Amino acid sequence: MFHPKLPEGLGLGGNIIRAGTLILLSKLVVSPLLMILGFGKIGIVAGSIAAKVQSLLRIVGSGSIFAILQSAGMGGYGAKVIADILTVSGLLTGYVGVVLAAWSKWKTGS
Repeated sequence: MFHPKLPEGLGLGGNIIRAGTLILLSKLVVSPLLMILGFGKIGIVAGSIAAKVQSLLRIVGSGSIFAILQSAGMGGYGAKVIADILTVSGLLTGYVGVVLAAWSKWKTGS
């Protein structure tokens, strides 16, 4: 068992539930987090962490992580890129959980 409060009856399905929850929660957190960092709806917010990083970078390359975050903050292509990354990471988390649960059951013989 991977979580002390997760009922045994959920088994492998519990890992899928956890992965779905991870995907949902991360999508709800991304937009506010981008805003806190200074990636606003109309561009970089003056005096923010993003503004400081941009001043250190001087030139922001197209397709760079900074450019993707800036685009995501403005609701552009970066939002799709981040959503895809979060979805894949959530699915991988679920997959790894299912594999580990199956391996644990196989190892203990139950």
